[in-house]
Amino acid sequence: MAKQVVPEEEQERVFRTLLAEPENSRCAECAGPGPRWASANLGIFLCIQCSGLHRKLGVHVSQVRSVNLDRWTAEQLNTMKRTGNRRAAAVWEAQLPPDFTRPVPGDTSRLQQFIWNKYVERRFYSERAETLDQEANAPSIEDTKQDQDGLLAFATPAASVQTGTGHSNASGPLSDHDSWSEALLPLYEDHGSARAEPNETRSVSNHHMHLERKRHILAMYGQGRGSDSIHEASDTPSKAS
Repeated sequence: MAKQVVPEEEQERVFRTLLAEPENSRCAECAGPGPRWASANLGIFLCIQCSGLHRKLGVHVSQVRSVNLDRWTAEQLNTMKRTGNRRAAAVWEAQLPPDFTRPVPGDTSRLQQFIWNKYVERRFYSERAETLDQEANAPSIEDTKQDQDGLLAFATPAASVQTGTGHSNASGPLSDHDSWSEALLPLYEDHGSARAEPNETRSVSNHHMHLERKRHILAMYGQGRGSDSIHEASDTPSKAS
């Protein structure tokens, strides 16, 4: 399914706000003023020269887009809002030598080498980047509401669910809790399932938040069915891998 782009007015409003922040008013690489390009997956703003150097890295490293010429999805905008130049630099430039001199605008050779070392070789990288990635890609409040709306629609009598036996149940609400849970819970696995992380405290917190979201949806569905079994099942957390 193609991801829906944000309305143009909303996109302009978001970028106007982000670019007004001092740390985003200059290119993340050469510190040149007035960046009008950005890396949608790294969450940084770039000048036109550095955007070209980022393109040479490949889209698997940096996904370059124009702030005003391209249309952005909600997911891409959320990455920009949650990251920005300051937070990205705290990760990707954490190990810069104290006497390092940043390449200036126009110094293409040094800029290209700096950008390559920074994102491909990861010479200045900090392990905090994993935490940043998780935060940048976590579902926003709007995403969570859409998930809930979709799951409630999924649980209506008209919903068609593929069960573990390979047959489709389209005659009404699932007749037993196990089948319903089996179909429902995988939908959450794409939105931050609990898994081992370097930071154990954050892992536990994420697991509890993930469990609470599942419990909330299960509870709302249970109110419509008048069943207590769903609540009881949702109180038993799955074992973290």
